[in-house]
Amino acid sequence: MAINPDPFTQVYSALWDLLEGHAEFTGLVKVANRIKYVAASNRHPGKPQVAAGDLPEVRIVPAGGPVRVAPSSTAGCAVTEDFLVQVSSGDERLQQAAYPVRWQVLRAVAGARDNLGLPFVKKLRCIEAKQTLADAAAGRGVAGWSVVLRVSVEMWFTCDDLA
Repeated sequence: MAINPDPFTQVYSALWDLLEGHAEFTGLVKVANRIKYVAASNRHPGKPQVAAGDLPEVRIVPAGGPVRVAPSSTAGCAVTEDFLVQVSSGDERLQQAAYPVRWQVLRAVAGARDNLGLPFVKKLRCIEAKQTLADAAAGRGVAGWSVVLRVSVEMWFTCDDLA
């Protein structure tokens, strides 16, 4: 059975749908500040310059993961793809953007209960969260807290899916 579009694009889009399905998240992060790397028309969706109105900014960046092809020809293939939810707050006060956005991402992932609405997704977890102050790379060159949450998505594909 062919999976169209590819499962990675489906999962990426479903993660954005998950976040944007929470009014609390959308109330904190403006539409223009949600950087999506599956845009239909924009080949370079990131902003080259970041201004105060561009924050907080959230990006979801694929980070890869292990692939386990079962040795039996009748089994299938387990794939784990990690996604980094990167939050640039633009504020050194944790309660202004960093913590509220982090909390809403955690709530969205926990509330999904392993269900992204995709039959091949078997597990969805936030497995790590890191925060740094004034990290130039993660903070987009703007002073303030940066948060990176690692969301792990475990998928299972049958041999028919892979054929």
